[in-house]
Amino acid sequence: MMSIRKQSGSILLTLMLVIIVAASFTLVSKLNASSRAFVRRQSTMKILQQAKAALIAYAVTYPERSADPTAGPGILPCPASNDSGVAISNCSYGGGTTLAKLPWATLDTGQLKDEAGELLWYAVTDNYRTPLPSGMVNDDVPGLITVGGADDIVAVIIAPGAPTDTQGNRGPNNITVNQYLEGVGVNGTGNDYSFTSSGTDILVYITRRELMREVEKRVSGDVVNALKSYQADTGVFPWLTAFDPDPATTDYDAAVNTREGSLAFNDINEVFPSQFSVSWDFRSGGNGAAFTLM
Repeated sequence: MMSIRKQSGSILLTLMLVIIVAASFTLVSKLNASSRAFVRRQSTMKILQQAKAALIAYAVTYPERSADPTAGPGILPCPASNDSGVAISNCSYGGGTTLAKLPWATLDTGQLKDEAGELLWYAVTDNYRTPLPSGMVNDDVPGLITVGGADDIVAVIIAPGAPTDTQGNRGPNNITVNQYLEGVGVNGTGNDYSFTSSGTDILVYITRRELMREVEKRVSGDVVNALKSYQADTGVFPWLTAFDPDPATTDYDAAVNTREGSLAFNDINEVFPSQFSVSWDFRSGGNGAAFTLM
């Protein structure tokens, strides 16, 4: 009788050990899987941030990239229509061409892929794409894309991740949106995209404020350099023009003894469009031979 009790106790102990080992294995497996998923997500986020930085740098240096001598900074590239990474030259939301593959070759970043080996996707708002619909971009031009509860967004970069059960038709040069992205919709006014980070999509975005912060740094630097060049040429800095709340009625002519106001573009600058052009023409004393600072 004692032997039977001992056997029963041994069997029970063995079963408990088996259960504990199995539970520990399951827990460790889940922790390892979560750890691997976290590492993959972190890797993808680094790639997305790299793409974001490259897009902002492109916009800031757009005057040097454009064949238009009056083009100013702030303009973003169109997406690529295939895996080549070369941005198309003309895109629009209405034409359905502002959402496709990230133009990695145009950005000179090399291929940027997520943890699933997929090329990144990219959307640019209609107000900042190439060519500009209004012919200008300034810091009061809104971004039209929305992401979740955020608005005033000028660009979104998306890592599509591994295909879902309904995304079985991916292939080279495929830009069929629903084969890669799950969280794509239309914004509240129907004039641009709306995104959510759903399914396997991971995304980052660029707000107007983020972009213009860097653009304005460049513009401020160019203005400083322009004024220094003017001073070196004439020996003085120009007088300013009085502030006017309505730019449309401002003549931008220099007013003697005006020390606070707007730059007198008519005296120091032949070309300064509202899209932050960095092409200035200076005239010595206001009536000398012009020269251009690019």
